[in-house]
Amino acid sequence: MNHLTPATLPARLLFLLTLALAAPVARAEIAATVVYAFGDAVAADPAGRERRLSRGDGVQSGDILTTRAGRMQLRFTDGGYLGLQPDSRVRIDAYGYRVEAPQQDRSLLEFLKGGVRFVTGVIGTRSRDRYRINSAVATIGVRGSGGRAVLCVDGGCPDREDGLYLTGNQDVLTVSNARGSEDVRPGQSFHVQCMTCPLIRLDVIPLAYAEIESEPPAELVLETGEQRAPDATPADGGLLPVAMGELVLPPEPPSGPPARVTVPLANGPGPAAIVAHGTLPASFLGGLLGGALTFNSAGALISYVDSTIPSNTFVGPGVLESDADGIMAWGLWNAGMATGGYASTIGSSIGALNYVVALSGSNTPGPLLSTLNQSYTAFASTSPIAVSGGAIVQRGTPNSVTGTLNVNFAASTVSYSLAFPLAGQTFSLVGNASRFPVNGAGFLGSSSTITSTGSACASTCTGIVPFGDAIQGFVTGPMAERAGATYGFNSGLGKVSGSVVFEAIAQ
Repeated sequence: MNHLTPATLPARLLFLLTLALAAPVARAEIAATVVYAFGDAVAADPAGRERRLSRGDGVQSGDILTTRAGRMQLRFTDGGYLGLQPDSRVRIDAYGYRVEAPQQDRSLLEFLKGGVRFVTGVIGTRSRDRYRINSAVATIGVRGSGGRAVLCVDGGCPDREDGLYLTGNQDVLTVSNARGSEDVRPGQSFHVQCMTCPLIRLDVIPLAYAEIESEPPAELVLETGEQRAPDATPADGGLLPVAMGELVLPPEPPSGPPARVTVPLANGPGPAAIVAHGTLPASFLGGLLGGALTFNSAGALISYVDSTIPSNTFVGPGVLESDADGIMAWGLWNAGMATGGYASTIGSSIGALNYVVALSGSNTPGPLLSTLNQSYTAFASTSPIAVSGGAIVQRGTPNSVTGTLNVNFAASTVSYSLAFPLAGQTFSLVGNASRFPVNGAGFLGSSSTITSTGSACASTCTGIVPFGDAIQGFVTGPMAERAGATYGFNSGLGKVSGSVVFEAIAQ
């Protein structure tokens, strides 16, 4: 149990935040459809399997899109557009859109090299904080409809220095790195050479490639020759000039009742906040851990193997609740097995286990963490439970936890306020947490006030996660857009615990 002591827990957290193996999200729903592909245009899935793209093909989260001597255009399900020039590469890190579920919006792309033209769809309008194009040198955000960008790497652009070149098209874009942030207005261009380099305003708008000669209005996204004509012949290379604007936006998806869309994670290494209850007298184990995560086809965590002590495992055949959104996964077991040091603490039989996990590939970059000042709101949770004698004796309702989390890592302060109903009364947890470790994304509640509207806290309710705290968790996502936590405390009902997931509040 080396990770449950004050001396070794920081090392565990440091491990989970610096895992070298990145794992993108699992195969999920279609994110975008290819409306044009010509030449050497391919997509590679997370396993590295390539497929040539043609008009009508779908691409998904985790795909890497590459044009060598080719080019492609894609229309996302929210109406957004992305065009790749020759010798370009873009990865779809995470994408989700439902017309009646704006809380699940996300469009996170990783721009790896080349030239792109982009126009935002519904996500870029109603959830601007969840539309990002990341790169090694800067992040592009939106307060408008789109623009074009070129990323030159390893001397790949003749007569031009390496770095990101960004030109605004309509309304306002933003370009940000560790050095600062700048608005990019229509017709303005910026150049950024590295993550810590200044953001330099250019006097002359650079051409993305020779093929790009002019910038059409935002709603007219085709360049002449970029659409395959139906009567094209091999003699003209499969292309005929097509007037800009012929690509029509798809109709708005039909409305319907709000529904949570589960986007499973891939198997791989990642951080975990876990609260487990067993049958031994101690009957409880909680920690911020790092290890190998295995999920079933429904996206539920079914196995956790400690990264540095592989004999320490949790295996859960008894999944009671589970959900995932492509960035985090959370759930509740009502049966399972523990091995190694875990078993010596709580027994080999698990009566209940709450988890919140992520993949190492979703870690928030260090420069952003060091300056992070973000408020979050709870948007999902497992059912709060009370455990006695190693078994669940009271169970609440899924997604019933409400509250906020305020993370200011720049000032080393974290605060939280949670509330949830259980057994005919409402519990409240209010307090402060500490960043843990100094350079990590984790936090532990250092002081908490736990109350209930009934008699469960007639005698003091006290925290039981590591070191007597009531909450533990971590921030994750490419732009720190998610936070997850598990909570645990003693009460008159038994040991109360649960998992809660937060999303960033647009600033």
